[in-house]
Amino acid sequence: MHSHGHSHSHKHISSDNQEMICLPGSPFWNVFRRFGRDEMSALAVSIVATILVSFYTKSAILLALAGPVIEKIGFFFPHFYEAWKNYKTQSLPKQKPAIIYFKKALENGAVSLLEDVLVHDPVYVLLFLSLSFYSGIPVWLMTSFSFLVAVIIVAWLEVGFTELRYRYFRRQILKSGFGIDSYREARFLIQSTVDSQKVISKLQSGLGLKIVEKINYHDRYFENNLSNFSGRAPVVRLRNRTLSARVNKLTKDLTKMLSTGDMQTVQVIYTRPQEEVITKLDQFRFFPVRKDKFFWFIDEQKMPDTISKLPEDIQKLIKAGEQYKEIFFKRVILLDKTDTLYVAIDLPNDNRPYCVIELKIRKNPDLFLKAMRFVMTEFSVQHTTRSKSELQFFS
Repeated sequence: MHSHGHSHSHKHISSDNQEMICLPGSPFWNVFRRFGRDEMSALAVSIVATILVSFYTKSAILLALAGPVIEKIGFFFPHFYEAWKNYKTQSLPKQKPAIIYFKKALENGAVSLLEDVLVHDPVYVLLFLSLSFYSGIPVWLMTSFSFLVAVIIVAWLEVGFTELRYRYFRRQILKSGFGIDSYREARFLIQSTVDSQKVISKLQSGLGLKIVEKINYHDRYFENNLSNFSGRAPVVRLRNRTLSARVNKLTKDLTKMLSTGDMQTVQVIYTRPQEEVITKLDQFRFFPVRKDKFFWFIDEQKMPDTISKLPEDIQKLIKAGEQYKEIFFKRVILLDKTDTLYVAIDLPNDNRPYCVIELKIRKNPDLFLKAMRFVMTEFSVQHTTRSKSELQFFS
């Protein structure tokens, strides 16, 4: 059943043209672009304000203050425009009240405003004072230079601060009794009509794998208010899965949970997709996801069906609502001899158009690359960075 692998040029495959590859972009560049745009908006407001004030007064002090004071509202305009666009483009079931979008816009605009006051204004004043010795330098050049310097400083500071916040979050969640599993993952969709047994056999022979177990999964994905950290997006889920021999030793003290024959966890997963950097020319492009999975065992005789049934300190930490999306699937797990490469075939429980092939690895990036290339060469697959909760055919 050899067929040609599809590279990333085929972006859409599901019935409603869901984009399959979604990259968050460079955190530094994202801040650079956002703060730069907000500064330009403020500059435009400053110019208009100064012109308008000049019609009513000739006071040099008032004219000097008008721009810098009134420009501050300019930091909010791009965010209000974005909020309005988001509000209008959301389909009705997903649309939240308008106030929620505008509250977020106020928060985001306030971040840019604060960065302007703490970084751009002092840089501008310092440059002005230091360059006033060289009276020949035009003001427009000084202004442009201070703008560029401030945007670069803000981008570095914000990215650094966000990384520190993520480290703090990690420390808090681990202190609360969560475990962590960090790995890289690649996900591919394959037509359900393809014989899964043939796919498994080809994976076994091509990558030297053996079937370790077959497991049933029941996941509930909850809406959450956790922060994004430099392109890492959060997912909160309750996962109920068949208890396997491999994890039995981890959970031997959890007697109530063991009596159910299932492994019950609440999980917070942070994922950041990125394109694999390939040094030599390749026919494919690869888009793996870096994952930090935080998990907490639920030692109960019955799996809670809502977040509100979890201990209060856990609820506070994971910031999840009551709205959820439910997913059932069967998983066949294959491992290589060294337990380095983990391959899963996820089969949705009813007639869905696609199955999912997942590759996971903690070390040995060369083996990971080889496995991704093998899957894309040997099978007609669609590469995706989407999680199961985002894939529309799983809902």
